[in-house]
Amino acid sequence: DEQGKERVMKALQEFLRPEFINRVDEIIYFNRLTEENFTTGSWADLQAAVSDAQEAIESGLKAEMDKAYETLYDALNALVYRADFAQLDQAIAEAQEIDLDEYLDLEGTKEAFTAALERALAVQANVDADQETVDQAAQALIEAMAALRKTPSKEALAELVGTASAMDPSKYTAASVSALNRALDGAQAVLADEAATEADVETVYRALSTALD
Repeated sequence: DEQGKERVMKALQEFLRPEFINRVDEIIYFNRLTEENFTTGSWADLQAAVSDAQEAIESGLKAEMDKAYETLYDALNALVYRADFAQLDQAIAEAQEIDLDEYLDLEGTKEAFTAALERALAVQANVDADQETVDQAAQALIEAMAALRKTPSKEALAELVGTASAMDPSKYTAASVSALNRALDGAQAVLADEAATEADVETVYRALSTALD
C-alpha cells in the first residue's frame, strides 16, 4: 500500500544510491514485477533478497541494510525474463495435426520428425528454458516438418512426370538421361494402369524422384 511504500522508500533513501532508489521505485512499486515473466530461479532469488531487505530495514542496523542492499541490487539485475514460446507453440500445434501414415519414410524423415516433436514438447514443458533452446527446438521441428513427403497419389505422380518430360536432355549426361527415361517410362505405365496400387505409385514416384535428383 502507499503507507508501506513510503515507509520502505524513506528507510532506503537514507543509505542507498539514487539510481537504485529510482529502480526500486519504478520496478517494484509502479510496474509490479510478476512471477510469470521471470525464470523460477531468478524470481526466487529476488523474493529472498526482498525478505532480507525488509528484515534489515526493521532492524535499523546500517551494516545489515548495506548487506541487504547489495543482495537486493544483485537480485534485481540478475532477473531473467522467460523465453518467448510463441513460435514453438505454433510449430507444435501444426506438428500435432500431422498424420504420419500419410507420409513416406524417406531417409528416416518420419523418425526425425517424431524426435523433433518429442524434443519440442519437452522444451515447451520447461518454463525456465532459455530463448536459444526454445528457438532451436522450434527451428528443428519446422525443418523436420518441411522434410516430410506425403505418400504420392496419381495426381502427384502425373505432376512429377510433367516435370521430368519438360527437362532438356542436352544439359545432362547420356547415362543420367537414360536413367531418367527408364524411370519416366515406368511412371507413365503406372499412370496408365487403372489397377495400379498405392505401392506401385510410391515405387515409381521414388524412382523418378531419384532420377531427377
